[in-house]
Amino acid sequence: MASHTKTQPQEWVAYHKSSGDYGIDFIHANFVTHRFSRHVHDYFVLGIIESGFQTFDYRHAKHRTAPSGIIILNPDEPHTGESASPTGFGYKAMYPSVSLLRRIVADTEDLFSTGNDEDNRAAVKAVKSEDLKLTGLALRENKKLVDTALKGLSLHR
Repeated sequence: MASHTKTQPQEWVAYHKSSGDYGIDFIHANFVTHRFSRHVHDYFVLGIIESGFQTFDYRHAKHRTAPSGIIILNPDEPHTGESASPTGFGYKAMYPSVSLLRRIVADTEDLFSTGNDEDNRAAVKAVKSEDLKLTGLALRENKKLVDTALKGLSLHR
């Protein structure tokens, strides 16, 4: 009779910093028993749970994030993080700086300040295409690294 051994989930972390003007940090990780004690970042956290469940304390409340769940944390706000399932959780995140997001907002603020989607769309349509100051976030890096970092995120089309 064949014997089967159950493989324990592994903890691992892959970290990457993009080159170029934006210098965005990325993480792709699987955490099983690791717990992040209360801490802050001086950048935004934009993450997605790939597998398992994650839980964290943020703004005096306990949150639980399921697979495909999005996590957005502001800079300088205390939070924790840990697995909420025995098999751990898979996670991808990018950490854009405050200055980068300020540059993006500054370029688009007037077009999206009407307070409703219909008027925002009309404001954008009223500007000639060549005069639009819309900023998209483009990543120029090794394709495999970018694909790995962004796998699972849907694109707005």
